[in-house]
Parts: sequence; structure tokens; C-alpha cells
Amino acid sequence: MLKIIAEKNILTPDAVKEKIMLKLNALERLVSSVGEPNEMRVQLEKMNYFEPKGNVFRCEINVRIPGKLLRAESKKTDIIAAAADAKNTMERLLKQYKEKQFQNAKSDMRAIKKEIKNNPL
Repeated sequence: MLKIIAEKNILTPDAVKEKIMLKLNALERLVSSVGEPNEMRVQLEKMNYFEPKGNVFRCEINVRIPGKLLRAESKKTDIIAAAADAKNTMERLLKQYKEKQFQNAKSDMRAIKKEIKNNPL
């Protein structure tokens, strides 16, 4: 899987990138159980407009699975907190996607079973 970290309006230190990569490694196990992903893209950005809160950072995680693009975004005053929140959102989205795929397979199997039962050879 290809992991890409992009930065916009910010230069993040290597220590911050390492912390974010650790969080992404925790996501990688869940992503691999859903399907074979093509890429995971993380964009870190310092918002460019004036905020009453001060500096606001945005973290966006995009995971491309064949046939689907999952996206999670978070805005916080701390870049690590924004990455953690986006990771939690992506975990929730991946679990929902996995459950939906399981339910679709289960309903397909029910339809096949019903068709076999109604049409004996």
C-alpha cells in the first residue's frame, strides 16, 4: 500500500510525521481486512484564514479501495489531535464499509439459497 503525506502551508517536523505514521500503521491492519487498498493519502494543512481560536490545523485522510474512496477530515488547534480525530473517523468509516460488504454478501447467499430451495433439480 502506498502512503503519501502531503503538507500545505506548513512544514511539519520529523517527530510529528513519525507520530502520524504510527497512527496510520494502526489503520493499516483495518484497511487490509476490508480490501486491497491502492493508496492512503494524508494531507496536513494550516488553515490560511484568521481564526478567533488562533492557529487551526486540518488533517484529511483519503483511502482508495477498488471501487470506493473513503474520506475523513478533522480541524483542531493541535496537529496531532487533528490527526488522531481523523484516524478515529476513518476507523468508523472502514468498519461501516466492512459491515455493509458483509451484509451484501449475506443477502446474496440468502437469495441463492432461496432460489435453490424453490427450484429443485
